[in-house]
Amino acid sequence: TWEPDAIITSIPLPNGDEHQVNNEPTQPITHFTASNSDAIFSSLLVRCVVQLELVDAVNSIVFGPSASRKEDAHALPSLAISSSPTDTTASPSRTMLVNGDMRNDSGQKSSNMESDSAADGLYSYIGVAHLLNLVDCLLDSHSLAKKFNGNNAQRTLLWKAGFKGRSKPNLLRQETHSMRSALCILFRIYVDVERTDAAQKNVVRSRLLRVLEDAVSYYVDLNSEQHRQAWVLVLYLILDWANSFSNAQHLPTYVDFAVCINQI
Repeated sequence: TWEPDAIITSIPLPNGDEHQVNNEPTQPITHFTASNSDAIFSSLLVRCVVQLELVDAVNSIVFGPSASRKEDAHALPSLAISSSPTDTTASPSRTMLVNGDMRNDSGQKSSNMESDSAADGLYSYIGVAHLLNLVDCLLDSHSLAKKFNGNNAQRTLLWKAGFKGRSKPNLLRQETHSMRSALCILFRIYVDVERTDAAQKNVVRSRLLRVLEDAVSYYVDLNSEQHRQAWVLVLYLILDWANSFSNAQHLPTYVDFAVCINQI
């Protein structure tokens, strides 16, 4: 994970001056030299890559290795050019009826939801409590990436100090992938009526609304077009799930959810 406050405390500028990242005088000052800067940057890069791989691994384990590709292809058909026709369908994480209702309304799962093959992930084998723990971890990863992406001064310092890349370093993929995975889990639990009792359903509903409000509010406040573009698939996921909700699933949260969606 990226640890900006703990790892990078100062950067020597080309004119010989030193820029202090943390204003607290008690923080130790670490100087970059020609001999150790590459090692520090490599360490940071490895941590970022591993964090993103962990986020994607969680999604693949829970929903199957092809779930993300199917969501991407369904959201942006141009991404499916190199995929087979079957890969352009909606993710197996939900199945809609012709009338737009979810099969879960009748308390029954569709044949696709009952599949226990490895391609469909291990969702059905993981308890609700453990799934919610995974959501917490994913949201922590999202918050970390969001904090770094919002720290323009530090990203500029890293770039000027020689961090590889043609532009300022960012964690956009970690920010969006972790949010998408967390939302997928929450949405799936919310519509899976056979796995939750009334108390758990209320907990999941509250958490889902809170995450949705945070995600939509964050997107609305973004000024960078590149940053907003990175969130397109997250927004599609939210709208696609909302469209697949039945009337019964919309009723308990309809007002709050509608207000949230209308911000987009």
